Amino acid sequence: MSEQLPPYDQEAEEATIGALLIDPDAMARVIATGLQPGDFHVMRLRLIYRAIMELHAREEPADYVLVLAELRRRSRLKDVGGPAGVTGLIVRCPTSIYAHYYATIVVERAQQRRSIARAARIAKAAYAGEDITDLVDGFSENSGKIKGVLR
Repeated sequence: MSEQLPPYDQEAEEATIGALLIDPDAMARVIATGLQPGDFHVMRLRLIYRAIMELHAREEPADYVLVLAELRRRSRLKDVGGPAGVTGLIVRCPTSIYAHYYATIVVERAQQRRSIARAARIAKAAYAGEDITDLVDGFSENSGKIKGVLR
């Protein structure tokens, strides 16, 4: 049996970053979704989002040129595919109007990956004969959070 890929939506991840690069007003809408760098499954997109978040934290704009400069400053530009890798995200972004919808998809898929990881920890502990009460209780609490995100 082949191993399944973890849930993620590369198009939504790329569109979220692309929208942030072309529309400064998209940042507030994306932040409202609760999106965190760790929610990105694709590492290069996680790195770019971190750079955008850092610029935002410093109250600096986060357009293409400034994000490239931030990635250079962090010695991460090569890790994201260079300027062409960032340009591609802008080109492939269908529109920035729906940035919050794209970001919501990214958050949902991240929650699904975390749920799978928690379920695996519960299964591993159960097979080992360990007490899983705390793990199951924690899983139930997080399931409620996931339902809140999906509504």
